[in-house]
Amino acid sequence: MGNKNGKPPIEQGGNATTKPAEQGNTAPVQVVDKGKVNASKDIYAMENILVGGNIIGANMGVGFRKSHKETKPFVDVSNLKEYTHADVVKILDEANAAKGVAKFPAGVFKLNKGIRFNSTSFPNVKGIEGDGMGRTVFIAEYEQSERWNANTNLTDARPQSVIVAEEKDGFVTKDCTIWYKGTFYWSPKDYPGNIFTSYFGSVHGLMYDATTNSVIDGVEVLGANRCGIICSATGDEINKQNAKWYKGEITKDGLTAHGRGNVVKNCFSHHNRVAGIMGQNQVDMQVFNNSAHYNGHEKDGGTGYGVVLASGSVNVDCVITENLVERNYRKGLDVHDAYTSEFRNNTSRGNRFFGIAIEGRGYPLSKCYITRNVFIQDPDFRLAVDDDHTAWTDSKKLRLLPMVCCTF
Repeated sequence: MGNKNGKPPIEQGGNATTKPAEQGNTAPVQVVDKGKVNASKDIYAMENILVGGNIIGANMGVGFRKSHKETKPFVDVSNLKEYTHADVVKILDEANAAKGVAKFPAGVFKLNKGIRFNSTSFPNVKGIEGDGMGRTVFIAEYEQSERWNANTNLTDARPQSVIVAEEKDGFVTKDCTIWYKGTFYWSPKDYPGNIFTSYFGSVHGLMYDATTNSVIDGVEVLGANRCGIICSATGDEINKQNAKWYKGEITKDGLTAHGRGNVVKNCFSHHNRVAGIMGQNQVDMQVFNNSAHYNGHEKDGGTGYGVVLASGSVNVDCVITENLVERNYRKGLDVHDAYTSEFRNNTSRGNRFFGIAIEGRGYPLSKCYITRNVFIQDPDFRLAVDDDHTAWTDSKKLRLLPMVCCTF
């Protein structure tokens, strides 16, 4: 039973997710970060299962589902009718005139540039609905026009990304596949002088920017050279509010520029360069019953996440539950910055560095609940040499990293 947006019921008290009842082996970890104000932190790690080697852990919930170990970055569209970019625009124009949802039949829809939904571009369209994953397939083959600035991280991805909804309330994208087929990987040796050597792509597959109460349901995304799915919010007002939040000058209700109440569910995001699903500057975001696999790149250890809450952003009361994250090239589940968050009933299997990592890099962390998850390590899935390092002197002595990491 959930609410009108299809969210699972979440107990809440005040501005923070209520701590689960303490039972079984509860392991609260008290961490003090002297470098930040309001730095009292609790990490509640309860009833999680950690499994080494190739042993399969106990079934703890919906998130423990069939392995996608053999997943390939490919969608079979050989039997689907092909449509042009002009056909896509025609369907969107009709939906815009009707002030309704743009409904796409089964087929391959070729895009020669990204599609944006905002106050000037298809402003009346309420959403996109296809005929199902692998049946309604949007294929974008254009190249990005601007390389991501890895030194500032201020590049605007909206003009580059495949499908973008901006400042929409109640926008819905469902039942389709989004496949970006432009350049995926650049070697850091081709662009010396970058602080972050993993980030060159500017194309998200599906981007919700500053949306509220919006839903992404049953969408497959692959091939994006940044994130497969991202719910974000950026700009000057965000920066001002985040600064006030850091100083303790505003509460959750004062985060008016942030994405709020967005839901990502029943999606499959795989073989994207940075992350399968990302939340950035989100309030009350919920991510549940998704699969995220092989995000990152086999040569690079610097990025590649299943589900992540982004660094340099304020994320409040975000819930990640009943997801399967498997064989991502860095971490399965990840918090770079989140004031309060909960990871519950997820399965993190065979991710290369960490099954889950919790960090408070730029903003105070209040409470993070890690409850009833399964973490499984795969000793055969590891990185011996990163693409911007020389060979280790003795790679045979490399050890597996822990499945759970909490640093502040």
